[in-house]
Amino acid sequence: MSDKAIELLPCPFCGGAAKMCEGMGDHWVRCLGCRASATMTISKAQAATEWNTRQAAKEQYAPKWVSVEDGLPTEAEEFLVLPVPNRDMNILTAEFQPWDKKWKQDFYNGYDYEEFEPAVTHWMPIPQLGDKQ
Repeated sequence: MSDKAIELLPCPFCGGAAKMCEGMGDHWVRCLGCRASATMTISKAQAATEWNTRQAAKEQYAPKWVSVEDGLPTEAEEFLVLPVPNRDMNILTAEFQPWDKKWKQDFYNGYDYEEFEPAVTHWMPIPQLGDKQ
């Protein structure tokens, strides 16, 4: 099987391009971005399967970011959110209130908690700890 016939999916960690590596009779796949690698195997096909299966599993089970333009949650619960970009905030947790379609977050100002409404661009469910992904 030639290298060109083997399709390698993007890195499951950073999304970078993957490269088939070979050394001393072993084959493995390595990310050109973050340098993550899969288990060494005895064949290129097996190495590609090892790499691609991990990526496919991540795509199947990992929560994905949803643009607020594509939809909003239907339940009142806490989510990870991306606010409108600014230099003070990155990823936050905020509660969505479907009855008024607003995001709420408690913010500690040094003395007390204040509630504010972040301007959210994207949201996703909070991944459950302990899931085998």
